[in-house]
Amino acid sequence: MNKYFYITLLATLLSCDKGFEELNQNPNQSMNVNPNYLLSQSLIKGSGQFSTGVHTEIWTLMEWMQMLADLYEPNNPGNFYAYSSGWSEELWKEWYVDALMPIQTLMNNISEDENTNLYQIARIWKVFLFHRITDLWGSIPYSDALMGYTNNTIAPSYDHQEFIYQEMQLELDKAITQIDLATEGPGNADLIFNGNMNQWKKFACALKLRLAIRISGVKPSQSSGTINALLSFNHLLESNSDNVQINFYTEHLHPFYELEYTGQGMTRPSAYLINVLKDDPRLSFYCEPTPLSQTFGVEEYVGAPNLTNASMMSELNDFNSSSVGTHFLHPNLPSVLFSYAEQCFLLAEASYNGLISGNATEYYRIGIEAHMLQLGVPDELIQNHLSQIDPITLENIHLQKWITFVYTNGYEAFAEKRRTGYPVFDTNDEVQEFPNRFVYPNSEYDLNTQNVTSLGTISVNSPLWWNNY
Repeated sequence: MNKYFYITLLATLLSCDKGFEELNQNPNQSMNVNPNYLLSQSLIKGSGQFSTGVHTEIWTLMEWMQMLADLYEPNNPGNFYAYSSGWSEELWKEWYVDALMPIQTLMNNISEDENTNLYQIARIWKVFLFHRITDLWGSIPYSDALMGYTNNTIAPSYDHQEFIYQEMQLELDKAITQIDLATEGPGNADLIFNGNMNQWKKFACALKLRLAIRISGVKPSQSSGTINALLSFNHLLESNSDNVQINFYTEHLHPFYELEYTGQGMTRPSAYLINVLKDDPRLSFYCEPTPLSQTFGVEEYVGAPNLTNASMMSELNDFNSSSVGTHFLHPNLPSVLFSYAEQCFLLAEASYNGLISGNATEYYRIGIEAHMLQLGVPDELIQNHLSQIDPITLENIHLQKWITFVYTNGYEAFAEKRRTGYPVFDTNDEVQEFPNRFVYPNSEYDLNTQNVTSLGTISVNSPLWWNNY
């Protein structure tokens, strides 16, 4: 193996670039990469790649969160709160190296004063990526990360999650303040909003809201102040047209669609999901009736159970169980990063818990309606459903938010379950405790030993700073 192999391996495994500028430089390639290209590259890599999207989000988090269950391989680790160390390595590398490094390089190479809007987009997106990483792993390389090229930091220290949350809020404040709405954005290099800076400002405000709610159990006064300030600023999402999502395309298909398209083992809707939606018009969007029921001209939905073994699945097969709804199996399926419906449920919770004034029930109802409209549920069915929804409770708020995450956002569903304890799933005494976090990849213990071991013994049951459940 030559020296380039080892250089590439190090760049892949460590959580920042390693600073081998001379050894790892291609003499035929310009070091001055177009910043618009770096932005597009980071948005694509950070929004969901096939391998990590399948391994981590679909086969792991969506099974842990009882959105999906594995019909033919129920003994797979994802069905029993286990997670492959190789998949952890894969995700860590993807987010630090493939998604964060391009955005950091962009920020290093442009002037914030001369190209402020591109810089602020990068700043917001960097916060979004670190927010996902810290919510999975807790303390992570943050202040010292991504500095391999600039100061040769090859073993970054770990920052505590509380500090990271404070810094993320400050970064979002800077972006919100410095976005110039009178100046154009980067156009089609921005795969989310096509350069619409007003939308990026709304996204930054909505992300501040999510982060404030996430820490409301440990910092209620701070959360209340942040949320009230956001409401006074009046620049949050206003409708489904403000949803933060990235549209996939032919060369870069959504992992959920591509898994089905390539025949690599799409799991089935869970029995829990079908039970939750049994009287809800959204059921037919998420699930297909069983082929058996359709042969008799009726529609019956049957889900696969979670936390069970192969013998308990013996009576289920392709003919008598439901499959994922075709609504979610088309090539244009967008990756929804933040929806107006989610924002409504966050505000409903804040109001319900007294963090803000306002009508919690109204936020709750608007959230349900917004999600139904997002799916395309006919208005008559929406109004009929709203006339008979369950009274507002914290559990119902979180259950409705969970529905908005089904098939689209396993990361947020997993975070909210750990924060709130909802939804409440049926348990199996033979299954280990619901995980609190991911454990650090082996590469960190091999190559950043001193810093990661300084955190002490970390297991899947070690709580994060904001864990309130």
